[in-house]
Amino acid sequence: VFFYQRYVDDIIIITSGRENSNNFKIQLENNLPIDLTFNTEKTKILKIKKDIDKKNIILGNFDYLGYDFTIHPNKDKSLPRKIEIEIAKKKLNKIKSKIIRSFIVFKINQNFNLLMERLNFLSTNYSIYDRKKSKKKIAGLYYSYPLISPQSRSLKLLDNYYRNIILSPSGFSHLNIYSSLTQSQKRTLLKISFSKGHINRTFNYFSGNKIKEIQECWKNV
Repeated sequence: VFFYQRYVDDIIIITSGRENSNNFKIQLENNLPIDLTFNTEKTKILKIKKDIDKKNIILGNFDYLGYDFTIHPNKDKSLPRKIEIEIAKKKLNKIKSKIIRSFIVFKINQNFNLLMERLNFLSTNYSIYDRKKSKKKIAGLYYSYPLISPQSRSLKLLDNYYRNIILSPSGFSHLNIYSSLTQSQKRTLLKISFSKGHINRTFNYFSGNKIKEIQECWKNV
């Protein structure tokens, strides 16, 4: 074993690969505390080739702690492999759902200021009071995903999705959001960028009551 780490109930182990994977898994399960078992749906054994294979663009891919890890082949054995870190697809879809719900609620209440606050909340960072620890902690886009690169595909996907809602009449035609926004509102909304919010670590201040109001339309997301 080269690397072992456990974050609450999420475990990652990196080995030489010389062991029998089934026997190794049984050995791990036998060492779990009483009545605990592995989640078979989430357990993944990933075998990465040691040799350089220029034909394969991706050697392996897995999700861990909200991140998507993609392992690329190396053209030179003397250099480490390139590991691409993005926001996990499940987490991306959750952010997208919150974006579209914010616009849907705006169509109903026409509260543009609240729409802006919700979108700024999603695309920037903020502080929140942790009652258990009796202190403030920093949260938000950058502090949730500090490991992704400034050129992250995930952030570009979010920006494209967001801009499509505002600028494309056909993109979300069934919701008719495009026609519910004035030109002035569209210009204001387009100043928001998930990429810039992450790169610049943009910070906004929201009261506890305001955060509660902002998150109200995201229940069950």
